[in-house]
Amino acid sequence: MFLVCDPYPASDTVKPDQFIISGIGAADINSPARVSTDGSVDLHYDLSSTPDGTYTVTVKASLAGNSSAASVSFTFTLPAVKPANVPSVPLNLRLSDV
Repeated sequence: MFLVCDPYPASDTVKPDQFIISGIGAADINSPARVSTDGSVDLHYDLSSTPDGTYTVTVKASLAGNSSAASVSFTFTLPAVKPANVPSVPLNLRLSDV
């Protein structure tokens, strides 16, 4: 399981070089930005060593030590429980003459 964010496009002239994650453990976590082959960058933090529990995190993007404001908070629980096999919700309900 990974904590991720939407990518910053390659065309963005100010892309982060790291992300600062708050809410997992007592200290902030510095995670290097992942650079894709297309030049975009994103957060891709491996949660495999994170103990089971419920976490509320925020993330800041950082470039050369200058950080953005914190993201909105995001709450998740580990281990992530996959939902049972349930069909998707019916779409496009309407009336029909036939």
